[in-house]
Amino acid sequence: MLGFRAENFYNSNNIQLKIIKKEAYSLMREKQLLYIFILLTIFSGLFQVFASEIVINESKISTEKLLNMYKEDVLKREKTTKFIFKQPSLNFYTISNYFSQYLWKDGDMRVELKSYSISGNIGARNLCTDITISSEFSEPDQQYNFVQNFISKKLPEILKGAQNDIEKVWAINEWIKSWVDYDYSYKRSTSYEAIVDRLSVCNGYAMLFYRIAKVAGLEVKFVTGTAKNSAYSGRHAWNAVKIDGKWYFVDVTWNDTEYSGNQYLLASYNDLSKSHRAETPLPQPLATEHYFDTLYKLVVNNKDVKAYENIEKLYGYKLGFNKACLYNAVLEALQKGSSTLIYDYNAFKKDFDDILNELFESYNSSYTRVEFKKALGMDLWIFQINLSGTAKSNNLKPKNIFSY
Repeated sequence: MLGFRAENFYNSNNIQLKIIKKEAYSLMREKQLLYIFILLTIFSGLFQVFASEIVINESKISTEKLLNMYKEDVLKREKTTKFIFKQPSLNFYTISNYFSQYLWKDGDMRVELKSYSISGNIGARNLCTDITISSEFSEPDQQYNFVQNFISKKLPEILKGAQNDIEKVWAINEWIKSWVDYDYSYKRSTSYEAIVDRLSVCNGYAMLFYRIAKVAGLEVKFVTGTAKNSAYSGRHAWNAVKIDGKWYFVDVTWNDTEYSGNQYLLASYNDLSKSHRAETPLPQPLATEHYFDTLYKLVVNNKDVKAYENIEKLYGYKLGFNKACLYNAVLEALQKGSSTLIYDYNAFKKDFDDILNELFESYNSSYTRVEFKKALGMDLWIFQINLSGTAKSNNLKPKNIFSY
């Protein structure tokens, strides 16, 4: 028994010794891997400093061209850009002043860039032999990559059913409205915060629209300036989007209100300028009318049923240009069991009682004008209708809006 115990003790210690050696080896291996990682990080950092090294062989190069080359690097998310001038011709201070004057006028730069710094080697007459521009991004790589991955995975859901660019713009607008709430603490302002915290000020709304629209294949710009209405006055951000060769404007922040009716969805700048002032240069050519007006003309002049449906889909309005429109709106509310509806209709008072008598055996109703809209390029009287009663039939059908 003693021999067995001694042998067992020896084997046990031998096993423990092997375990200790294995753990020591693992620890040493981990340290080696850590050192390798640190060295790789250092070397990648050193490489990154010169990751974008642009040699300028031209004897004369404009500061505008230099700025555009730097912008390309920013959009590639290069943290450092170095220009080497083989034939120095630009004054360091001329470059620095030009960048500070014109860089921030580019909306794309306002999305991507938080700050930048310029340093350089200066020769005779302050001419640069080289300059290095260090960039700090508005969203660090980890946040930026998260946003891009999130959008890529979420895009089929966001654009579900969208058949064209107009419907894509509307779908993105609606998804952001459903996902993000305005941050009244004014602490969140990026697309990352808009996605993760589901809160942001206007900057985050516009950044998120910009990023989703880019992934969706739309031509989009980020616009900054000022805005003013009865509830707000101050700095603001919104978007421009290109549809059929013309630039429209989208303000998702202001669309995300109770009674907006998507007034700021595909607006012309003439409409938008009543409340917004852009500081970034506007893309050209600009749309000359609100897309709502385009649809309205198609309905009235061409009896375009699709345009009529799009007015309700895009802008949330039951368009009232004849008695049939009002009839169908009241009928829909009746069939849904809704006691209220919001409706715009200039001939409202003339036809409303006739329609109720046609639909109801008996009813109680009242209506009040709750809002007057001019922002969509036309005078719209908005009514809140309160009604209750007994329908004459359960088989009532909508009217043809072009023949009633």
